[in-house]
Order: sequence, then C-alpha cells, then structure tokens
Amino acid sequence: MATKYEHYIMFRKKLPDDPRVHKMSSKLRTNSGSVLGALVRLWILADDFANEDGRFEYTKEWIDGRVELPGFCDALPDDWLTEDEDGTLYLPSYQALNTNSTKARFEDAKRKRGVRKKTDKRPQKNGQNQNKGKERKGKEKDPCPASRPDEKYLSTAQWIFEKIKEMNPDHKEPNLERWANDIRLMHQQDKRTDMEIRNLFDWVCGDEFWRTNVLCPAALRKQWDRLTVKRNTAKLPKPKPKLKSI
Repeated sequence: MATKYEHYIMFRKKLPDDPRVHKMSSKLRTNSGSVLGALVRLWILADDFANEDGRFEYTKEWIDGRVELPGFCDALPDDWLTEDEDGTLYLPSYQALNTNSTKARFEDAKRKRGVRKKTDKRPQKNGQNQNKGKERKGKEKDPCPASRPDEKYLSTAQWIFEKIKEMNPDHKEPNLERWANDIRLMHQQDKRTDMEIRNLFDWVCGDEFWRTNVLCPAALRKQWDRLTVKRNTAKLPKPKPKLKSI
C-alpha cells in the first residue's frame, strides 16, 4: 500500500554546485544538467524500487537505460552508489535522505515544531513531555530478528536462488541469510504464506519483463502488489472485438 511519503523525494538545493556532479559530467562528457536530471531519475527509481536499507536489486545496465545516460552508474561516486560482493547495489545517499522512514521522521519533526510553537506558552507539569517521549520511543522500536533465520525461511530462499540459476547458471551466490530474513518479514509482517511466495515468484520467472528485475526476495516483497495485479490481469479474458455494423 502506498504511503503519503512516496509522492516526493528530497533534493539538496546546493547539489548543482557539488564537485561530484561536475566530476561526473566530465567523465560522461556531458553537461551538469544532464547529470542532475539522471540523479533525479535515479532517486525516483529508488523511491519505487529500493529497500529501506538502501538496497537496489537491479543491474547497472538497467539503471543506465532508465536514466538514459550510458555509463552513469560507473561514474557515480562510492558515497552515492556502492556494489556489494554479490553484486547488490546500495544507495547510501538515498538511504540518508529519501527512505520513507526518513521522510516520516522529517514530517514528524516538522509537525512537532509546529506543535511546540503553539504550546510553548502553556505551563506544563514537570516530566510530562519527557515521559511521553519515552513511551513513543518504546513503541517505535522494531523487534530484532534472530541471529540466524529459521530453516523454513532459508529453504524458501534457497528455492528462489535455484529458480534464478535455472535462468542464469552463473548468477552470483547471494547472502541467503539476508534473503531468509526478507522472507521472514513477508511471513510475519505482510502475512504471506510460503505457497503464495513461491507461486508469485514462479510466475515472475515466466514473465519476460519481471524475471530480469525481480531477482531476490526483497524485490519480490517491494513489488508484491504490482506483480499480483499484473499476474491477475493476465488471467482475465480479453474483450471480444466489437463487430462493425454494415
């Protein structure tokens, strides 16, 4: 379900003067305006596809094509785009500024500033605000996952990896414990069953577009609603063409 925070991204006003932008434009032999446009497109893609921890489960070639600037990913500095040993891409700057949790904190801080302006003149009991703050912090904490995921989640993670290897035998071996944790979240937070997860990924493997773009449980979880609509729409009977009257 879309949240109110998914409708915008944050953009630093000083970014056009950032030396890294000019260095990229020099590498790519283009103007800084094209680089800025590609950065905005990248962060819009991240808003749709990246995970809360900054993982971006797509290839550099796919991103270059979407931002319409060949070599864009390779020209990005390491603090804007990094690549893990298993080929997973990370967007540290996006994680710091544009994740929904960051946007929510920004909106919450802005709301609190407005409330404080209204209540500063009102007398308050000692310790009242402090206790409320402690209660909120306790509610916001998420339970930490176990050090090693349950075997049933690892089994599904291994099954997904085997399905990917059927399409690409040279696919790099991922961090299966991380994959298992994403599957755990689908079970516990999203209330998905193991059969639902496997059935949807099995459909993904047969779809010409999504089988190259959903290559891990995190991406499957992120795109779940879109994939479900696409799969269900494909099952609908096509409307019969209307006969033209003579």
